Amino acid sequence: MERFEYKLVKAPCQRKRFTGLKKSDDAFAITLTETLNDIASEGWQFLRKEEMSETRGNRLLGRRRRSHEYLVFRRQLRSNGMTLDEPVSPRRVQNHKTPDIEQLRSRISKVMLANDPAVSLVK
Repeated sequence: MERFEYKLVKAPCQRKRFTGLKKSDDAFAITLTETLNDIASEGWQFLRKEEMSETRGNRLLGRRRRSHEYLVFRRQLRSNGMTLDEPVSPRRVQNHKTPDIEQLRSRISKVMLANDPAVSLVK
């Protein structure tokens, strides 16, 4: 199953100034393109534009509803929760000392003798 993480970025509402452009629509398109490309360079994939509303104010003065536009991005996660862009470091395995066979036999015989004294361990 694929897992994703999501990121919301406030959509630009004003264009940057560019010299040599005759239309302001072109400047806004370039501003939006730069915003999308900057975030995409970090491994995020543009998903959609979302409009969300917020209610503000108090009960005495009345509440105001305000809408915000966000750009929604996502990127895929690995099964361990890391993003695909992060390098995977190998897990270190701790060296465990294997117990001596004689120590194991003595432990088993103690347990068996505690439960039933008639039982003995055969070597």
